[in-house]
Amino acid sequence: MKPRPPTQREKKRYLLFRINPSWASPDSRDLTAAIHEGVTSLYGDSEAARIHVTLIMHEGDMAIVRCLRGTEGMLTAALMSVQEIGGWKVGIRTLATSGTLCAIRRHIPLPCPRVPWNEGDVGMGARTYEVIDGGYSLDGRVDLIEKGFNRQELLFLIREDI
Repeated sequence: MKPRPPTQREKKRYLLFRINPSWASPDSRDLTAAIHEGVTSLYGDSEAARIHVTLIMHEGDMAIVRCLRGTEGMLTAALMSVQEIGGWKVGIRTLATSGTLCAIRRHIPLPCPRVPWNEGDVGMGARTYEVIDGGYSLDGRVDLIEKGFNRQELLFLIREDI
């Protein structure tokens, strides 16, 4: 049998979503079941078959699903109706929608690695502050707490301030 030409194939859309809270770690099988249950309970079996939802990728708290073009709004509403996945109380928030996997993967946020602070305590005037939380992030934020018994003052600075 000859394959269909591209003009006769059904168009697909990809949705990137995040599972909140991020420490909830359902497996892919439970996530797929919860998505199908949400779509079926909201729209019924015939609309769920028309949406044709498929889980493409699930890593940590991020996932990508595929649906038919024109049904992405319905799928977004069904995803937001999911409240529990594999015993975890969760919320699902859609981050992006695209027509190709390559384009949707560009919307996956990169984790911000923390660079350790190796300069010891920080002195400002007559006060001495210690760095809390091990350092600062790549955007230059530094969290400091004053050393001493009488008072403790929190400072939230950027590297240029120090």
